[in-house]
Amino acid sequence: MKSKFAVRLKKRRLELGMTVKDLGNACGLTHGCISQYENDIRDPGYETLLLLSTELKVTVEYLVGRSEYSLEDFFSDDRMYDLLVGVQALSEEHQDLFFDYYEHTAILDQQKRRNADERHLRTTNRNSR
Repeated sequence: MKSKFAVRLKKRRLELGMTVKDLGNACGLTHGCISQYENDIRDPGYETLLLLSTELKVTVEYLVGRSEYSLEDFFSDDRMYDLLVGVQALSEEHQDLFFDYYEHTAILDQQKRRNADERHLRTTNRNSR
């Protein structure tokens, strides 16, 4: 079975109407190298992942299978697009405040999920006795 990276690389290249040679040329790689990536024969280094993700207009996280959403998915959501445009329009000071708030909220959300998971585990363990 091919890795998510190999599958997503080929899928995205085809979605963009690119040939193996087109993608290789755009990234400064040979078409054989791209073919080896798509056939799960070879893995790219980080710098190459950055080049590929930029050319394919997706995040590295999406390309390697750590995210189920591509940039295209992100930008097709009007609210997310408006959020990005809005944040870019803020002053640097207000952007810093926005990102501080976001990081704080993300930490709280992670803690909330972790606590819920722990409660579920305790309940499951009690019920299995």
